[in-house]
Amino acid sequence: MAKDTRTGLENSIDSVQDEYDIVKALIKASEYKEDDIFKTKISVKRGGEVLFSFCIRPLSDDEIYEASTAATSFIPNPTNPKLPKIRNSVDEARYGSALIYFATTDEDRARVWDNKETLDALGLRDPLDLIDVVLTANDKKKIVNTINSSGAAEIEVEEVIKN
Repeated sequence: MAKDTRTGLENSIDSVQDEYDIVKALIKASEYKEDDIFKTKISVKRGGEVLFSFCIRPLSDDEIYEASTAATSFIPNPTNPKLPKIRNSVDEARYGSALIYFATTDEDRARVWDNKETLDALGLRDPLDLIDVVLTANDKKKIVNTINSSGAAEIEVEEVIKN
């Protein structure tokens, strides 16, 4: 059997079964958002008392981009106002809030950040503003660091020697 270095099946006895196993493994890897093993519970405490908790999960590149866009101000294109607007600046505090919002699991996002009763009671409209109101800068920094390290796969890099 010829070596197949594209799929890692170079020592395969049953390449059809092994290929099926690779497909299953790739599909399983793509389900990281729903995989409980990657969820991290965050408890917000004040004075030793847990006030509320929520779970976070790893983010996709698209979600990180969406968080960046939510924190970016845009200005008219100076060369031609009819062209799309261009990025002006990124509000780092809002970016952290957006990362926390998108990393919060769907059920906890609905229960905590999208909670209409809480938003109304605090006179807020935007869940990102709620995050800013209830979390200190240090809270946000710790949570964002946890988000950035969550879901890290064990990656091994193997150098292939070419003859």
